[in-house]
Amino acid sequence: MLVLARKLHQSILIGDTIRVTVLEVRDGQVRLGIDAPRGISVLREEILHVAAASNREACLGQVGRVDVAGDVAELVRCCLSGDREGAGRGGGRP
Repeated sequence: MLVLARKLHQSILIGDTIRVTVLEVRDGQVRLGIDAPRGISVLREEILHVAAASNREACLGQVGRVDVAGDVAELVRCCLSGDREGAGRGGGRP
């Protein structure tokens, strides 16, 4: 990690297109201004972690739905094949 010291209103440049400027230092916080092209995502790290956790939960929810769909498909297969043992699990014909 590169560590730089900057004073109020001083900037650092990242590449040719990104400028980070110290706008304010107060009460243990630094307020930064970031100039970057629209195609560059600028996110607070904690927001990125929350979004990643939310995406993981959404994916796990889809896996759960796939399992339910698999169970329904198995039930239909058992009902159509006349497999009473398999069909009896989900309310098929007696």
